Amino acid sequence: MVRIDFLKIIVASALLILPGKSMAEVDFDPTKAFVKTCSLCHGVHGDGKTPLASSMNPPPTDFSSPDARKRLTLETMITVISKGAKGTAMPGWSGRYTKNEIKALAQHILAHFLKSP
Repeated sequence: MVRIDFLKIIVASALLILPGKSMAEVDFDPTKAFVKTCSLCHGVHGDGKTPLASSMNPPPTDFSSPDARKRLTLETMITVISKGAKGTAMPGWSGRYTKNEIKALAQHILAHFLKSP
């Protein structure tokens, strides 16, 4: 029993000294964040097919489209997620997520929705 408690202390200590990571970031799940904050407009499959999206002009980005694969880089995604996109309904999320969380969310979108066909 004492050994398990000691291991918990070691793990907790390691988490506290991870460079540039808050405790919230250690627990951050980009899949859950996408579902919670992005899927309402972009859809759970990233294709932009949602009831809300049908009333938006311009519509949200369809991450599965060839156009999105051509124009969206990691840097572009980080900027748009952080600051939003002028002339669209896309808000900036820098007040909600840290820089590291936004990068993880952008990487999630690129890896799961912007794959080549």
